Amino acid sequence: MKEAQFQNNGMESTHTLEFIDFSNPDPVTEADDVAGAVTLWKELTSDGVGPEHWKLWKITEVGSLDVCDAENSSSDAFVYGNGISSGEVPQLMMPGIVWKSAPTAKHDLIGEAHNRMMERAGIDRWWDAAIMGFAMFCFTGTYAIVRYHENINGSEPSSNILMYLLDKGYCWTGLWMMVISPFAGNLLALWNLYEKFGSLSFLHKIVTLGASIIMIIPTAFLSITWFLWVVMRNIWFAWTRGGVDRMYESQHADPSRPKEGNFWKSCLIDMVTLKGETGNVGFVYVLIHSFIGLVVADVGYKGYWFGPNGRMLWRFELSMMTGCVSTAVLWCVAMRSLFGKASWIRLKPVYQYLSPFGIWMGTLHVMAFGAKGWTKLFKKKYHNGQMSITFVSSMFPAGILLAHHLMATFGTKKQVSDTHLWKNSMINIATQDFVQLTRRLQVSGGGYSVGQTAEDHMHRSGVATSTYASRPAGKNDEVSIRSFVSEESC
Repeated sequence: MKEAQFQNNGMESTHTLEFIDFSNPDPVTEADDVAGAVTLWKELTSDGVGPEHWKLWKITEVGSLDVCDAENSSSDAFVYGNGISSGEVPQLMMPGIVWKSAPTAKHDLIGEAHNRMMERAGIDRWWDAAIMGFAMFCFTGTYAIVRYHENINGSEPSSNILMYLLDKGYCWTGLWMMVISPFAGNLLALWNLYEKFGSLSFLHKIVTLGASIIMIIPTAFLSITWFLWVVMRNIWFAWTRGGVDRMYESQHADPSRPKEGNFWKSCLIDMVTLKGETGNVGFVYVLIHSFIGLVVADVGYKGYWFGPNGRMLWRFELSMMTGCVSTAVLWCVAMRSLFGKASWIRLKPVYQYLSPFGIWMGTLHVMAFGAKGWTKLFKKKYHNGQMSITFVSSMFPAGILLAHHLMATFGTKKQVSDTHLWKNSMINIATQDFVQLTRRLQVSGGGYSVGQTAEDHMHRSGVATSTYASRPAGKNDEVSIRSFVSEESC
């Protein structure tokens, strides 16, 4: 086609031959095809002929049914391309498609590859959060069955496992998932505070020690879930991504330092940066519990809730009221998270005030229900000494929020607000893959210039790379520990 174009129109002709690529390769399972359009563009312009002879379009956000107009509808198709001007779209008319120019900063083919790889990393973040929720539910559901089943430590028959007993696991999982991000944020803050402990003031040292003591119980309670999450995510990503070693790599501020494994910090960073995903997954469990709670709020299940007049006793009314308030408030937080990013002015009322309030209401919901029985926590004649679910489930968020409020009140977190933080492991892997792709393609045209990424600085390869990988970090690229731990749950 290239030779025919030159023979028919001549090297000096202004006639342009256009290609439209509708392919939709997966950046992981079809990684070699992600740069297909870029490779074609390089071949078309490999002999030094300018891009004025060619236009290569890459179309996304539409499927086969949209392209063939099988549903007689109109769908927006994002347009990327090389050899085109900013904002230009194909002149070809397709009944089922409305052309929309991609964002100016990423409108070329390399921009499309970058966007595709980051979108896949975003999907993997949701998988990671869902796996964490399932791992947590495995622990909480099992704990509830062991404590209450008639053949183990309780008196409930097997017929009540599927709904009544597992409902306790749904509630417990939802409450814990809401505070996974601030849990990890607290530990990261303490980690960095101890690294500069000698330079802290006496007040900040006392606050650091106090917060550390408070965080012992939440950390111990999460240990089994943490283990199950790591095992399950390793199995999943070893299967879907072919390996997990890069998930636990260090991400030093100095790119000249060699990479090594850092399991604990990588896990904590992933917990923190998954705050939106874990919060929304947790809310799903909360919503399931809310529906089941309406079913089991009956004298047949909860006879001790009700007094002689058939109405709930005051502490169970308190439990139900705080639970309803928590669900409604966290619904708002979850919806705001699903709407996507916005300015901090918009997000601050939701994440800094509304979300902690909703979590405290959920914690009070659990405490009001079972705190009366905490005097029998370790007595052997009650459930063979197994701790009550209301105690174990509520101490986790209570400890996390207390430690967070303690450090925030005295400004202790601000002492490490300038600490270099790492990317989420999935985003880091996608970034590495993108840099390798641009280096392999030796991209130097189409709006990209020779630059140095972290890897270029390390290896001094001198290969042209994309401006997406080499641009300096902005305010939204690195977030301080202080902001991580102040944006609760969703």
